[in-house]
Amino acid sequence: MAITIKKNKKAAFFTIISIVLVTSLIFFYTSSQKYSLEEQSKVIEIRILTMDSFIEDIEHDIERGLYISSMRSLIGMAEFMTKNGSFIPGFPASFNEIMLNGTIKGSIINITENATFGNWTKKIVDIGKKLNIDVEFSDLYLTPFHEDPWNVKVNVFGRINLTDRKEVASWCRDLNVTTTINIIDFEDPIYTVTSAGKLINKVIKSNITDFVSGNDASNLITHANNSWYIASNFSPSFLMRFAGNLSPSPHGIESVVNVDNLQIIAPEIYKASSSSIDYIYLGNSSISNCKVNETKTNISWFRLDNNHLNIYEANCES
Repeated sequence: MAITIKKNKKAAFFTIISIVLVTSLIFFYTSSQKYSLEEQSKVIEIRILTMDSFIEDIEHDIERGLYISSMRSLIGMAEFMTKNGSFIPGFPASFNEIMLNGTIKGSIINITENATFGNWTKKIVDIGKKLNIDVEFSDLYLTPFHEDPWNVKVNVFGRINLTDRKEVASWCRDLNVTTTINIIDFEDPIYTVTSAGKLINKVIKSNITDFVSGNDASNLITHANNSWYIASNFSPSFLMRFAGNLSPSPHGIESVVNVDNLQIIAPEIYKASSSSIDYIYLGNSSISNCKVNETKTNISWFRLDNNHLNIYEANCES
């Protein structure tokens, strides 16, 4: 009987040991699994944060790239017009072409080399590869427009897809970025094309608001001699001038052609009796006009049409 008790006690001891060992193994396994899941969750979190940060960097970088490439493209269009003696054909399509490819109708524009918006998107794709992120831009379309006479806004719209190469996460979102370019000091396309590049006039905003005070027309004379610009609803906008569109715009600008200078520099386009307002003088329209009484002594060439007499506080020569 005593021997039986000893055997039962020994069996119970081994049973307890077995339970402890199995429990330990279960605890170790579940702990390992928990640790593994936590690690996986942490990896996923880090990759998502990396991609999220990368997207924010892309948006900032695209805005900067959009600004620089837009500046270069506008200057490049002036280069094209000087070289070819023509306005920009199919302006919206040509703007997209020069922004994405650095060409107009297939002709390479030197100033845009390695600085097109297309180059910027390629750089972002290359940076993504270093982070093991595949970046794809699609359906890109660029639109230049005015919200005021003195600034050009450029908007890029499209889609951007980001995929983690480890298949942890992916993003697909609309791309909608806008930048603003001030037009001051850009060359006026109308002067460039009509004079075959001989007469260049940069857009300089006039600070004169009161052109004639009593019998004093010195402000008007200064403004006209310098071919400065004012905003005018009668005139084409800066962007319209690239396409040779001389229709009126709510964002229009205009200058006075210094006819004395033009007669010396580009005598082949000289007109003896045309309104001196740029889009009229350099265009093909024939509008009734007269010599300006207030400036007849100092700048006898200065003529205005009826629409502009009030704007410049002037009267016809009596």
